[in-house]
Order: sequence, then structure tokens, then C-alpha cells
Amino acid sequence: MDRRKLHETLFCILNVIFSIVPATLFYIECAPDVQFVQYIHSLFPDIAHGQEVLVSNAVCVFIRNYLLDAAWSYALVFTLFIFFHINTAGIWKSFTCAVLCGSIMEGLQLTHLVKGTFD
Repeated sequence: MDRRKLHETLFCILNVIFSIVPATLFYIECAPDVQFVQYIHSLFPDIAHGQEVLVSNAVCVFIRNYLLDAAWSYALVFTLFIFFHINTAGIWKSFTCAVLCGSIMEGLQLTHLVKGTFD
């Protein structure tokens, strides 16, 4: 792998890490009802349980319902960039896959077909 490709791949990996880690920490702290947080607490019972965010707090609701989904989508796009080799054709494939995945996940959340869908 040439030096430029290595830097591009490292850039993508860092973007994935720096979007998923804060989102995960927010979920652990403020959303104990989320399924993957319950799984994390079952694996690591010593982690302090956060308080569920009050629905009346509009900023927290916006963060939990929209900003965290954006963080997951951002990480998905950069993961797909790595998978499709970060070239022009790969960027369009990544964008198409991300839009399709995001649309399907949001559709499942809205229809309540799957219990506890995605967050």
C-alpha cells in the first residue's frame, strides 16, 4: 500500500472512531433502555448506569434521536470508503450504500416492525 492510500485509510479509521466513541458514551450515559447498552452493562456490570434522558428536554431528545443516528451514518460512510477503496467510483458506491442502509433502518424504526430497532 502506498503512503497516500495508507494516510487516506488512517483518516477514514480515525473518522469512524471519533464518531462512534462519543455516540456510544452518550448512549451508555443517557440511554440505559437501548438494547446494546443493556448488553454492554451485562458484560461490564461495573460501568455506572446513566439516567434516562427526559423526553421533555428537547436538546437531549434531538441529540439522542437524530445526532447519534448521524454519527452512526457518518461512521458507516467512512467504513464504506475503506471497503470501496476511496476512489471516485467508491465514493458513489459508498454514498449509495449508506443512503440505502439509512433509509431501510429509518423505515424500520418508523414502522416498529422490529422491536428495539437500532437504538
